Amino acid sequence: MRHTIIKTIYSKNIGLGHLNAMVFLTNRSPKNLTTFTFVINNEIDAIRYLKQNKKKILIDENFKMNDHLIDQNCDVAIYYFPLDQFFIKKKRHFKTIFISNSLKKVKSNADVVILGPDKQVEYKYKKNFYTGPKYSIFEHSNYKYKHQENIKNCLVCLGGTDKSDNIIKVIKALEYLNLKINYSFFLRSSIVSKDISILIKQNNNKTFKFIFDKKSLSSYLPSFHFGIISGGNILYQMCSSHIPTLVLPQSKEENLMAKRLQKQKCTIVSKSNFENWNQTTFCRQLMKYIYQNDRRKVVTQSCKKYFGNKNLNEVYKLIK
Repeated sequence: MRHTIIKTIYSKNIGLGHLNAMVFLTNRSPKNLTTFTFVINNEIDAIRYLKQNKKKILIDENFKMNDHLIDQNCDVAIYYFPLDQFFIKKKRHFKTIFISNSLKKVKSNADVVILGPDKQVEYKYKKNFYTGPKYSIFEHSNYKYKHQENIKNCLVCLGGTDKSDNIIKVIKALEYLNLKINYSFFLRSSIVSKDISILIKQNNNKTFKFIFDKKSLSSYLPSFHFGIISGGNILYQMCSSHIPTLVLPQSKEENLMAKRLQKQKCTIVSKSNFENWNQTTFCRQLMKYIYQNDRRKVVTQSCKKYFGNKNLNEVYKLIK
């Protein structure tokens, strides 16, 4: 059987999105397509995550985002990094695939280049570049949300890169609003500070539920009617399930991606960002969004139109 090596990265700055997408790609892979081995940097959270998913791992102690592989014994090598330039330095006996979620024009000499963001369709590339949402890779479920007039359950997730404790601002805003909504906060224990721990102890009740270190959100999505989330893969995941979201981007890249989806009416980006946080502005926008039934309905319909029936068949064709 063919063998594929996946080299990707996890860090507290980058988050778990790249690793999560590749794990999902391997989990959904057709039988007898290929076996997989992950080459990963020596980060305990990444190693634990891959072991939980029963993946074969090679740890690179001198990890760099380049084409170097510890083990060259493969038929295909997939490199997934947040880069807009990636070059294979030596001629390889195996097929090379570079994947990026960059919004900039990408330069690469890999055999195949996969660029999922819709922004990439606007650039001119060679025939071996495959661009647009058709080729985007992110965890998604078969669940499709049907519009609900009343919001009872809301997911809150700012990803794994909340270095500035922004979740505290969201918790305090939701405390202030005191709506009849049940909130489920998905957090990574590795980024929980003392201040967050204090708030969790004060608010861990039926209305505020805190869930830690879940390797997947897919099984939880049918429980939610709305999401307050960061950008990145979690936004794609929610949109592909047609669930209305209010986005609080954690980076410039997430902000650009969220605003492009907002133009498609697939989400709404918060007017109050974390750099210039204004609780009153956030609360007013959230309240307006929640109680404007028709507005949320438009978002659900737009997600259904834009994302369609998401699958990875086009990507698997490129791995063959």
